[in-house]
Amino acid sequence: MPTWSGSWWLRRLTLLLGCAACTLSPAALKPVVLLPVPDSASVPDLTELLWSDIRRDSVAMAIVRTALTENRDLRIAMLRVEQARQQYRIRTGALLPAIDATSSIAWTEGGSREQTSLSGSVDLVSWEVDLFGRLRSERTQAAEQYLSSEATQRATRLSLITNAATQYYAVLRAESQRQLAERTLAVRLDLLELIRALVRVGQTSELDLRSSEAQVQQARITALTAAREAELARNALDVLVGQPVPRGTPSDSLFWTAALTPRALPRAIPSEMLLRRPDLARAEHDLLAAHADIGSARAAFFPRILLTGSTGSSSGSLQALFGAGTGVWSFVPRVSVPLFRGSQNRANLARTGRCPDHARQL
Repeated sequence: MPTWSGSWWLRRLTLLLGCAACTLSPAALKPVVLLPVPDSASVPDLTELLWSDIRRDSVAMAIVRTALTENRDLRIAMLRVEQARQQYRIRTGALLPAIDATSSIAWTEGGSREQTSLSGSVDLVSWEVDLFGRLRSERTQAAEQYLSSEATQRATRLSLITNAATQYYAVLRAESQRQLAERTLAVRLDLLELIRALVRVGQTSELDLRSSEAQVQQARITALTAAREAELARNALDVLVGQPVPRGTPSDSLFWTAALTPRALPRAIPSEMLLRRPDLARAEHDLLAAHADIGSARAAFFPRILLTGSTGSSSGSLQALFGAGTGVWSFVPRVSVPLFRGSQNRANLARTGRCPDHARQL
């Protein structure tokens, strides 16, 4: 019979840990670039072009900064990033052993005897040896979901910057249309008064007067419509920013001076620039998370090895609790082999789309 000493268990445990380095997740292959492309190191980030244009307008820059602080959708995206980060920490903690320190005191009475028992121990509550990579796959999935949520947050941020700047200039355009409509109405009213004076002295006909009145009514309708469109544009900007934007249109805005001109893009932009898009990064991380999910579903078909143990001391009195001869220890390895689970594992694997019988069942 072999002697089950501490070194024997240590050697076996080291062997199990060495075997636990593999996972059952399928390999994720990135597409190969077939055509040579220029080096992207010298190409500027195209996402900064918008900032370089907006910085030339202090009002637009202030509105964008306020939107980045107060926008509700961006706040939700940032909270989801934090939620995914904490989920990753939970999955990482599952790879480590859970150790608790416990103490207890018990009184028992039988007949005329009363006994007191005290104990203190440090327990290895439960530690699963990740022999087939189930926990590692779950940690990888959580990590990729965290990176995906980060990419989503970046995409939301860029979209917010674009929409805030676009809506700001839409407000300026609507305000310009409103002012033009009001000036047109004022001119039509002055012309109407002039025609009325001419009618009174007999210099023009009633037909010209009625035509001028119709033009005034049309100009008034146009002015009311332009005022409504301007107010709707301002309300949309308030919702996008997250708080009311101060009313008032700066006369020196880029919209009025036409200083905002399209920026010429650099030549020979490599195709790798597309990989900097947050939506593509999010899709890539979602794909890697799905691969890790497949590995976790595959590992559920294999045995699970759980280690539990404790060491401490037990005594009938507090003074002798940590004395000689009171030490106790236990070590309980357990192997769990899935035999029948009502097709749960197969259904879980089919959910990932990697079950061989999945296509036939459909």
